[in-house]
Amino acid sequence: MAIGIISVLLGIIGMAITVNVVTQHPNIMNIQPGEQPPEEFIGIMGTISSLVCGSGILSVLGLVLGIIGLVQATRLKLFAVIGTILNGVVVVGMTMMFLFGLVAGR
Repeated sequence: MAIGIISVLLGIIGMAITVNVVTQHPNIMNIQPGEQPPEEFIGIMGTISSLVCGSGILSVLGLVLGIIGLVQATRLKLFAVIGTILNGVVVVGMTMMFLFGLVAGR
């Protein structure tokens, strides 16, 4: 049961970070192409990149823990199922954002 609860917590944290970063990112970067961003934006973008990467790592870890919780025969599977779904949504969403960014950047 502890593995499932940890998976759910990692899913909630990963989803909260991802949603916060995605909703705040357009407000931060209002720079026209060809302009040099101010110094403080470079630090902000570094922080945003770190949060997105950290959220992805937490979500993959939570997904693995959720799957481990599902495979264990002696454990209650409710939290493992919820954690696997939450972390799966975050991982798939981040993958889709990454692929959209690659396509949009061309």
